[in-house]
Amino acid sequence: MKKFLIFMLPLLLLKNLTFSGIDEDLQNYLQFYQKDPQNKEILLKIATLYKEKKREYTKAIDFFNLCISKEPDNYYYYFQVAECYKLRGRLDKAFDTVTNALFYFENNQKLKILYGDILFDMGMVKRALEIYLQLAEKIENSKELSKLYLRIGKCYLEVKNYKESENYLLNSLKIKEDSWTFYYLSKLYEEMKSFDKAIWAIKKAMAYRTKDDKLQKEIYTKKLAGLLYKKGLYLKENGDNTNALATFFQIVSNPNTKDTIYFEKANYWVKRLER
Repeated sequence: MKKFLIFMLPLLLLKNLTFSGIDEDLQNYLQFYQKDPQNKEILLKIATLYKEKKREYTKAIDFFNLCISKEPDNYYYYFQVAECYKLRGRLDKAFDTVTNALFYFENNQKLKILYGDILFDMGMVKRALEIYLQLAEKIENSKELSKLYLRIGKCYLEVKNYKESENYLLNSLKIKEDSWTFYYLSKLYEEMKSFDKAIWAIKKAMAYRTKDDKLQKEIYTKKLAGLLYKKGLYLKENGDNTNALATFFQIVSNPNTKDTIYFEKANYWVKRLER
């Protein structure tokens, strides 16, 4: 029965294909697929386009599964299926997929990292940390090691081990200065109530961000406004009204913070402290 379903899947997918709203590259590959539904390279290209360009993860999973049926000894397809489930928020499916894949590809580092990422998202931070620390002893590629140190730093931040979190985040930045690593370093310093360091880190994150990433800009701008507001309150509560006013004014004078919840709050204190 299972073999019959795998055989029928290309035909079932064909019935559900629609070209409306699909970009030109994907439309062309779907047309090639109609002519040659057994072509592995075309299947992979369509799956990748659905995942990366369209972000239609259910369709991507269908096509990656077809790739598995053609080449079951290639870990890459299992990795992609698990990652698609993770991106869909189906962590249970992602966990099952990567666990099954590791049974056959037990020494695959990419699958192990993804396994750790899924555990982290499921709230099993200590288990994820164990996996990352084991991998850190084996990975030689500096770029991958930098990313792994970021993951370890995030885990230590979650379990409130601030010293180790700072150590790994800074080591990650020594290898490669990265926007998101600075962001998590800012979160760390915020939890430590080191507001000046947190503000420095989020400004570095903004400097290294992807320029056309609007969501990233929005996240960082809100974080900066929040940090400035907390610092302003701290200064005010400790009697330093002059510096508190200057800090609140940094929020209200920044046009990018107008859409944040901190703009009106800061404006209130600016008016109070200017009296």
